[in-house]
Amino acid sequence: MNLDNTADKYNRIDKASSSITVNAGNTMTGTQANQLAVGQRNTITTNPADMKITNNGTITLSGATSTGLAAETGTVLNTGTVSVNGAKSTGLFGADGAIITNDTTGAINIGTEGAGILAQKDLDGTARTLGLITVENKGNITANTGGTKVIGIYADNTGGPVTSTVSHTSGTIDLSRAPASLGIYTKDLDLTSAGNITATGT
Repeated sequence: MNLDNTADKYNRIDKASSSITVNAGNTMTGTQANQLAVGQRNTITTNPADMKITNNGTITLSGATSTGLAAETGTVLNTGTVSVNGAKSTGLFGADGAIITNDTTGAINIGTEGAGILAQKDLDGTARTLGLITVENKGNITANTGGTKVIGIYADNTGGPVTSTVSHTSGTIDLSRAPASLGIYTKDLDLTSAGNITATGT
């Protein structure tokens, strides 16, 4: 699937509050700024299990401020590869009750000033649910060579429920090729980290 091609069938499908899977062996590519490979807002229910965004294939975006997978009040699961090589881009994003998992086979590659996983209490200032954040990394998050100021996992739960969690249970966050980077940043939630994190100074 080519996100740059407006005639591509995927770009002409009307998708709303839907579960979407990128199957193993399939690829999605894009080179323009502000692109979103797969994203959905669950406007029907407040149960994140009712809408699931899954990548089992390969997503490669090179434009700035782009996002691989995104869900509001949904479930995001990556078992494949998401590469967001443009500046200030995000691999996996979730808000307002989202459950975000980079699984054991999942790989996220990040460019300058980007984030592997980004989670926040609400999407646009108003939470439809309690705003619970649940993030788990079991795979690999890697900064691209030549990058800088990369964040492996960023989760902002300001004013959100105290039961929100970020777990880096296994896998590796490797930011060694991007100076001035940060492995995990969290605000107002519980953090558990048992995986490896490698970073360099300025």
